[in-house]
Formats: sequence, C-alpha cells, structure tokens
Amino acid sequence: PYPAAFFWLGNFYKINQTEYINFAHNELYEPMGPPWIATNCTYRTALLYSSDAGNSWKLCGEIIKPYNDAHGSNIGGTPYIVVGEYFYCYFNENLTSPAQPYGNISVARAKVADVIAAARKNTVTPWTKYYNGSWSQSAMTGQASPLNPGGSPADAHSDAHYNTALGKYILTCNHS
Repeated sequence: PYPAAFFWLGNFYKINQTEYINFAHNELYEPMGPPWIATNCTYRTALLYSSDAGNSWKLCGEIIKPYNDAHGSNIGGTPYIVVGEYFYCYFNENLTSPAQPYGNISVARAKVADVIAAARKNTVTPWTKYYNGSWSQSAMTGQASPLNPGGSPADAHSDAHYNTALGKYILTCNHS
C-alpha cells in the first residue's frame, strides 16, 4: 500500500554478541507510487535494533531528516563513528530550495548509552545536529552546518572510521 517505505540496512553497531543497532537509509514514497524516482520521495535515517544477532530487526524510529524536507533531498547513506560517549552520524543536508539531490555533508550526534537504552525499548532518543559551532538543533527539525570544504556538493552514501596508520578519522564521500 502507499505511501511505501523502503529501508536499506546501513552501517551496524555491535552492542554485544546478540544485540546490534543498524543506522538504516529510509525512503518514503508518496501515494502516487511508481515510478520510483527521487522527486516523489522523502528520505530519513532510521534506527533498527536486533536482539537475536541480526536474524530479525525492529524499527525503533527515525533519528535524522534533512532540514529542507522537499522531495528529492536524499539524506545519503549512514556513515558513523563513535568518539568518546557519542555516536556521530553523517548525512546529506540541503538548505537550498528547491532541494538538490545532494547538498552538504553534515553531522548529528547522540550519546551511545542513550541510543542503546532507547533501542532496547524499541524507541529512539533525540539526536542533535551541529549548527554554527554548537549541538543546538533537533536532528528531525533543525538545520545543520556544512562540513565539506567550500560547501561544494557532496554525497554521504559512504562510510567513516578511525585510521590507525594515519591517526585520523576518515569519511569517504562521492564528490562532484
């Protein structure tokens, strides 16, 4: 039935031997249905939880959406890192109107312990977006500052990790 919702399993976080979190790419299509194209779709990052080593998953809820929630503003993949007590999840933010397929790579965060506690209750904890030097904006309704140099278009259908050889965090992206 429409509206249709599609999930792509994104990057996983292993809590322990049986519990996992997944940062999923979520696409919501309007009642008009096919053709399945970006311009009749809105995008989100959702959180999924498994208590049986990934054999089944429960949708806990959405955690991030682009500020300009117009059709075609693709949030990207689900690159994340853990630094200290926080998850940092990267996404495409689009502050222009009309929306472009990709915009600026931005970041939202939430405490690891809070995310896990909420997931175990099949819900989500609030995430905040980094905006103008602070973590002041709701990840579901607020704006985020661009992280990509010069603000040139980039796409967060990618991954992030800590590179021990370089001693730095690495975020890959598609870039025009």
